[in-house]
Formats: sequence, C-alpha cells, structure tokens
Amino acid sequence: MTLITFFGLSIGAGAQALPTLKVVVQDEILSFQLDVEQGKDSWILQHSSDGERWEDVIFLEKLVLEEDLEIEIARKILLGGVAKAGFFRAAKILGDDPLYRRFLESWVKWKTADLSNYSYRVSLSQGGLSSDVRYTVVDGKVASFEVIEIFPDIISPAEDTTIDDFFEKIRRARDQGAVIIDVTWDQDLGFPTTGYIDLDERLADEEQGWTISEVAPRN
Repeated sequence: MTLITFFGLSIGAGAQALPTLKVVVQDEILSFQLDVEQGKDSWILQHSSDGERWEDVIFLEKLVLEEDLEIEIARKILLGGVAKAGFFRAAKILGDDPLYRRFLESWVKWKTADLSNYSYRVSLSQGGLSSDVRYTVVDGKVASFEVIEIFPDIISPAEDTTIDDFFEKIRRARDQGAVIIDVTWDQDLGFPTTGYIDLDERLADEEQGWTISEVAPRN
C-alpha cells in the first residue's frame, strides 16, 4: 500500500510555523505523530482520498506528557479499508469539543469492529410517535426488519435504518447547532446506545430519542 502524507495544516493559526505530521505504516496500522506543544486548542487528524474533500478521523492526543500528539488507527476505517492511497493532515480547532471528541472516538471504534452483517433492535420516540423494531443488516444495508411494537399502529417504521445512520444523525444535528445532543456509547463496539436530540427548543415535537440494544454479528 502506498500512502501520501500531507503536512500539518492549521485552522486559525495565523502566521505561526506549521507543525509536521509524521505517518508510519506498519501492516494494517497507521501511526500519526504531530510535533506540536499541547495548548488550549485541539488538533484533529483528517483524511482525503483526492486532496480536495476532507473528513475528520479522530482527535490527536498527547499520550505521554513529554511527547508529541499521536494516535494509531486501523487502515480499514478509511473508505471501508479499500483505500490504497490518500492524503492526511492535522487541522487545528479552537478550544475543545468533548461531544465531537467522543463521537469520533466511537466512530473509529465502530468502524474498526468492521460489522457489515449484523442485527440490532432500536426503540425510537419522537413527539407522540414511538416504535420498537429489529433490523437485519447485510453488507452494510438493511435486508429485513421486524416490527415488535409501534404507536400509533397506522405508521410505518423507517425501512433502511442502519447503525451508521445514527452516527450520521448525530453528526448532522451537531452541524445544525442542535440545542441538546445527549448520547451514551457502547464501550466495546462504539455505537450510540442511547441518544436524545433537540434541534430547536422553540419547536414542539421535533425532539427525538432512541435506545439501541441486542447488537449481534451475523455470518
């Protein structure tokens, strides 16, 4: 595998000297190190397949007090593990964002688990609507679903909801400036076990909540 490294870019850093992002490839593990002093701001590792469209991967951390910021990730979390080449950079953000930090940590954990075939159960509520549905996902897409309970019984559940879609729901709510995003994460697989989102406190019945359980890999 050939990897193209992109040296550290900073957001809002002005004329400060740019730190260097170092990349080491060892089998399926990518190690990143950024030679910058830890301050009040944070640095995020970003990846791009073409050098134009960038995606946040994970926060770079100071694992040892005297060392640089660093992180290790599995290659398979990038573009489903099929990326043969790519660009990386470190982007500086002002302050810290604990919600987004935990979101990216959990997303990496979920992608590292590499579950494309699984079943799961989710209880959803929004306004006066509620549903309890078990989904079967094959090759990353919903293959079937079973309605356990739904209220009122005249509505239909979403037919194509995967666990990846819940990550996207959280990301989208953050981008939209939701007033409340409250999520708990599975310690082993990283998926959002419970969540509550309120996009706008001035609007009624748009709040939504969920509980995900019974996540099980399938052959």
